[in-house]
Amino acid sequence: MLLPIFRYPRKTLKYIATATLAIIFFLLYFRFPFLIIAAALITLILITNNSFSVKISTVITITALLCWINSGKYLSGDLTWYYDHFLLLKKLPLTSYLGSRVNQFTIKINEPFYYTISFILSRISDGNTMVLNIFITGWIYLLTGAAFSKMLNSSGLSPAKTMAALTAAMFTGVTFSLTTHLVRQEFASAAFLLCATSLILKETKLAILFGIISITSHESTYIPFSCLLIGYFYQKIEIPSGKTDKIVKIFLLLIFSGIGIYYSTHIAIDNIFQRIRSDGDINPITMSLDALLYIAVFFHAKKSNNELILKLLFIAALYFSFLIGVSATPLAFLRMYFYVDLFRGCEVIYLSVALLRSNYGELMIFPIIIISTMYIELRILVSNFAYYGGGIIGHLLFPIFFI
Repeated sequence: MLLPIFRYPRKTLKYIATATLAIIFFLLYFRFPFLIIAAALITLILITNNSFSVKISTVITITALLCWINSGKYLSGDLTWYYDHFLLLKKLPLTSYLGSRVNQFTIKINEPFYYTISFILSRISDGNTMVLNIFITGWIYLLTGAAFSKMLNSSGLSPAKTMAALTAAMFTGVTFSLTTHLVRQEFASAAFLLCATSLILKETKLAILFGIISITSHESTYIPFSCLLIGYFYQKIEIPSGKTDKIVKIFLLLIFSGIGIYYSTHIAIDNIFQRIRSDGDINPITMSLDALLYIAVFFHAKKSNNELILKLLFIAALYFSFLIGVSATPLAFLRMYFYVDLFRGCEVIYLSVALLRSNYGELMIFPIIIISTMYIELRILVSNFAYYGGGIIGHLLFPIFFI
């Protein structure tokens, strides 16, 4: 009698090959731990036909990597302020903290959500800054990842294409270096994006929940929230297309530009020096890129007669009009411009899907992933903030690139 190993050679070779690969992965894990985990998850993604598992695996993989990078971010900029208050909440009751004046800042009682979460984390972790960094990063990327995943629900893309589109949006739809700098604004904006996506997809309860979380985390979300609601309900009103429609749209654009001027001269000014103060500026290349993305999406939506996208572009135009009005005040413009990141992520999703659906869609998978990875890598490298292990590439090749 032949031994089983000789009776079923093809099956035996399959088991040997699988065992060999498992051993190789196991040995390489000690040299490149995250790279191997990422490779294993990506392999799982590519062999799975279930759309939900592809999205959830991609979102978790990217979020875990970015949490790891931010866990080693050195304290600087606004993060120092948030960490000081994180430690303060470790010993101060939340009721005494909200509404009180800490140094020159008053903790606004109408923004309790982030502070409540920070209070709970501070007590649980005993004021561990790494826990704060990881939670903030996880919150931002899990929520934006969920929003971008919802946008892909009816795309009809294959697992590999879905992974590419989602990776591109998550890497470009948030400025990574600002996640632990403009903390509450980024925290609120992630909730706002999920709120907006849920509203458009008619998931009303989810939209209301994250809308409340957003506006109770940072009051700057009032502006994009107003653009969303006015633009959304405007589309529900039966206005004849043509001259009347154009007049109403121009009127709304001028209104938001006026709101921007009022915001920059009355609301965003705490003292006489703030009007000329600047914590930096938006690179013209960034603004040019955002303008090109908007134009590209507009012409593609116009050509394909995509009414939904054209309506959403009008909502974005309302916010851009507000930014034009606020541009005279450098600090206010800088702080409000970062909401454009959300539009950038949505535009990248739309254009990625269009490219991946084309006749050469399979050939576009790797360029889309490589370009979006290069984008976030360069963002990290040119940032004023320091990370102990470098950027995306350095962490993937850990520990080779670590000093």
